[in-house]
Amino acid sequence: ERRMLPRPPCAHTLKGHSGVVSAVAVHPVFTVAVSGSEDGTIKVWDHESGEYVRTLKGHTNTVHSLSFTPTGSHLASSSS
Repeated sequence: ERRMLPRPPCAHTLKGHSGVVSAVAVHPVFTVAVSGSEDGTIKVWDHESGEYVRTLKGHTNTVHSLSFTPTGSHLASSSS
């Protein structure tokens, strides 16, 4: 059974940021979730398997928000 939105109980613990997670977004089509952190990075995860996919770098400060476009073709992020 494919679950688009994670529901309790917790299936996976996604570890990898060196700072506090400050933003999360779930892809509208695929089983992808992204997390932004105080460490200035964005981590990409497969939320169904719990696997880490990659790290997106570019911010020098805390990532405050993350959002996919409605089709999921682009990801926007903001930082201070």
